[in-house]
Amino acid sequence: MKISSGKHRGRMIAITAMLSLLPLYGCTQRDSPATTASIGSLAQAVAQATQAPSDLPKVPFAHQPCQSLSQDEQKRIEMQAQGYATPVQGKPDRAPGNLPFDNVCIYHDFSVGYMSQGDYQVNHDGNRSTEHADPPDLPDAFYGKQDGLWFEKNGYYVNIEGRHRLQLPVAKAIAAKL
Repeated sequence: MKISSGKHRGRMIAITAMLSLLPLYGCTQRDSPATTASIGSLAQAVAQATQAPSDLPKVPFAHQPCQSLSQDEQKRIEMQAQGYATPVQGKPDRAPGNLPFDNVCIYHDFSVGYMSQGDYQVNHDGNRSTEHADPPDLPDAFYGKQDGLWFEKNGYYVNIEGRHRLQLPVAKAIAAKL
């Protein structure tokens, strides 16, 4: 199958990424009830996430994700969480790469990504960690199985990746601004 337009390529990337989550659903035996239910819920999530082309990430700060934290905020968070700080100027990026605007900021030990509602929902429903309890003081927040921290506030769907001990302080600092 040849995919030529960026819009379709982005949807195929999303579908491929979501299908890669099948092993995380516990799909180990073909045609078992668990496998059928997992595939069904994943297929529903894929359909929801890929149907609406307007399901683009909402990025605060005039589409400048690196305005999420100042260097002073980053330094304070890193000092409190790690005992040392290595603040850097954040580097903006896009994920997926064909977005029309930046939605990710990469810092030294973590990154902040503003994702679509579909991304958040797929991870909430099928990629939620069973090893890490949800943060009690950040409503609608959860850890993913790949250790990222996800939260939603005021229509923004945020994913914090990187050092685990930085994720919650970073999320709280950003949530206070949204």
